[in-house]
Amino acid sequence: MKLETFRASLPPGKGKKAYHAVLNFINRFYIPIFILLSGVLFFLCFYHLDVKWVSEWDEARHGVNAYEMYTNKNFIVNTYNYENDYWNLKPPLSYWGIMLGFRIFGFNVFSLRFYSAVCYFITCIVASLFVKRQSRLASLATLGFFCASGLAFATHMARAGDADSLYTMFFTLSMLAMMLVHENKKMLYMSGLCFALAFLTKSWHSGMIVIIGGLYLLITGEIKKIKSKEWIFFILSFCLPIFLWALARYLADGPRFFIEMLNTDLLNRTSNALEGHEYPFSFYFQHIFNGYYQNIDGSYSLITKDGLYGNYIYKFALLICMIGAIFFNMLFQKEHKNKFIGYFLWFFVPFLAFSATKTKLIWYVYPALIPLSMVAGIYTAKLLTSEQILLKVKWILLIAITLLLFKYTTLNINAIQEVKGDSFQSFIANSVSRDSSYAGADAYLFTGDSEIPKTNWSQDILFLGEINGDYHCMDGGLDAFLKSKDSSVLYISSVYYKLYQENELKNCDILYQSEDFYLLSN
Repeated sequence: MKLETFRASLPPGKGKKAYHAVLNFINRFYIPIFILLSGVLFFLCFYHLDVKWVSEWDEARHGVNAYEMYTNKNFIVNTYNYENDYWNLKPPLSYWGIMLGFRIFGFNVFSLRFYSAVCYFITCIVASLFVKRQSRLASLATLGFFCASGLAFATHMARAGDADSLYTMFFTLSMLAMMLVHENKKMLYMSGLCFALAFLTKSWHSGMIVIIGGLYLLITGEIKKIKSKEWIFFILSFCLPIFLWALARYLADGPRFFIEMLNTDLLNRTSNALEGHEYPFSFYFQHIFNGYYQNIDGSYSLITKDGLYGNYIYKFALLICMIGAIFFNMLFQKEHKNKFIGYFLWFFVPFLAFSATKTKLIWYVYPALIPLSMVAGIYTAKLLTSEQILLKVKWILLIAITLLLFKYTTLNINAIQEVKGDSFQSFIANSVSRDSSYAGADAYLFTGDSEIPKTNWSQDILFLGEINGDYHCMDGGLDAFLKSKDSSVLYISSVYYKLYQENELKNCDILYQSEDFYLLSN
């Protein structure tokens, strides 16, 4: 039942009048409330976006790839430390997003993450407006669930410079277009195009869209209604963009990238647990729906350490979906059968498929959390407006759902306000600018406080070195620095500097220093 028809269905009574007044207020002031929640979501996406340390793995790798593609003016072949990269085997769309951030805001961490924040914000707004077709209350509840969904703001996705947010946006747009095919066959082409863009963002992961779309067309019977001409345009909508990229990549780099892409990113990840990420079939259920612990620095531990402070928003959303599916089973299927099938496939296909693969990482199923929030929002509205539910129960539900969404949203806000950076990453950013006389020099490392110093550049430190000083990051540490005949700089821990300053480093100039680190030139 829509909120617009709810007004006439309530019999007189103070409690019912008050409840009706609350729902009528929400309905009447939908736009201001939607803008307010959008503001909260915007804050969650963008506030302190550049404060948290750069992740050593996917985020830093994407950043290096994008920076070097930008400086090399090569939009097709991604490189790492100026050599062709066959570790990060993704097509270039996510790199282009980061490059756009560099173009607008310059070379900094905010630019690295900007496009991800924009894409997640768009995803949530579009999904919430799509649900408005059910009711205004459902739209607001969906947006509330997005604000309370903590994982999206913690690792990969909204606040990280990797491919997941852009990929999830195209995945979502493809699914929404798919569910509108019965109304407008042109949505078939939009779904195909968004699949192609998802593939050009995250490669084989987008195969989930093909499986969901194929099952949806078969189960709903829409596949029988597609004409030959529509099939041709549909196939072109996704084949043409992928073919154009593949041709450009092949002409620039030959077949090696595609061979590695097939063997490593598809065959090996599905049949073997790469990089130690092997977990049982129940991994995603255990770590998403059994709660996870939110650390004060904004990161997340996937196993709850303290039940009192564990984040159970996804279990809460799933519970609402289960109650709603049981309570409104016949009504929901009759009124919105095709969309119900679409949401069902959208959630379960990625969840089960990635549970069956050997390599498991929590962000693999992020696209499946979008329909979870949408359906939770739809069923929240239906439960709160159903004539079959007692008024006292609806009051309890309204208060409980509001408080829980407020609690988890506040938890996300507090975590973002408390995020912290890394001391060495901050030192690199402060020690050099692209206008410095030593920008563009060969740079070496000799850091750490253990018996074995770090002499090789990790991905995160290399990224910071490139975007801040346009360094050519060289391995080899102190020995290589001392042997270098070119203009070079050395990042060295204070403990090592004090050890070598009287002898090996006596002729070096101090360019910048802090309590923990020194930047030297030869």
